[in-house]
Amino acid sequence: MKYNDLGTTGLKVSELGLGCAGYWGFPVFSEEKALSLVHQAAEKGVTFFDTGSSYSGGHSEPRLGRALKSIGDREKLVISTKIGTVMNRRFLTKDFSPDALLKQLEQSRRNLDMDCLPVVMLHLPSLNDLNNQTYDFMEEVKSRGWVRCFGASCDGEVLDKVLNADRFDCVMMDYNLLNQAPIRQVHEAREKGIGVLLKSPLAHTLYSNRVFRIRSLADFWYFLRVLKNYRPYFYKGLKYRFVNNQDNLTGHEIALLFALKSMASSAVVGTTRIESLEANLRALGRELPQDLYERLLD
Repeated sequence: MKYNDLGTTGLKVSELGLGCAGYWGFPVFSEEKALSLVHQAAEKGVTFFDTGSSYSGGHSEPRLGRALKSIGDREKLVISTKIGTVMNRRFLTKDFSPDALLKQLEQSRRNLDMDCLPVVMLHLPSLNDLNNQTYDFMEEVKSRGWVRCFGASCDGEVLDKVLNADRFDCVMMDYNLLNQAPIRQVHEAREKGIGVLLKSPLAHTLYSNRVFRIRSLADFWYFLRVLKNYRPYFYKGLKYRFVNNQDNLTGHEIALLFALKSMASSAVVGTTRIESLEANLRALGRELPQDLYERLLD
């Protein structure tokens, strides 16, 4: 496992992070299995864990907090959560007002049992949400010692504004085999000393020959989520089916190694299976041949 600087924050994060969200966070998924995944990831060297206050209907963040209680050396871990998306009954809404952000932040500190949260992200803000009122809130809670680093989870023109705002310590962004255009923003962030965290580095495995193989309720949940949010990638994934037929590397290994070639601080992958976690960890010790890397480029 390699440990990379998170920009100029002074924090180091494992090159593979564990996403604690989605099906992992819902009560229907075994609490014992969910906590075990976190514990085994930490034992195997993962130090970056990402969640959000609204994830899994609000269940992911407190579940991660319970998992962290039985980890001995928590000081080496870097925990990231997100604010700005709120649960309104059963619906998700956006609220970046200072009062709403403060309420979420206080709840996150309680859920994770942390006085100072290492990383807090604004979750999918709009261009209008990035304003002086929001920036003043960020500076205020940092000055109180409640947050060490602020970031934003966003893409496109919103990410461009974040990178030019001179207010953010890190960003979480989409970059993977099927979405390579944001490499420009990865490079720009790194040049400015802003830490880069990759979401969806495995491109939702839509390059896989097994994308329609549903073996469990978790598979069915993720399949419906991809249909809803990432349908265009289904077609682009066909172009990369050849990654499943390479010697010495699996398709998933190729996708993860490709994402890490961007020199991001960490690639965050969520899973409900320990065997998937172990496979991702094994991939870190492999090399992506240069000729194959060049073939993968758009």
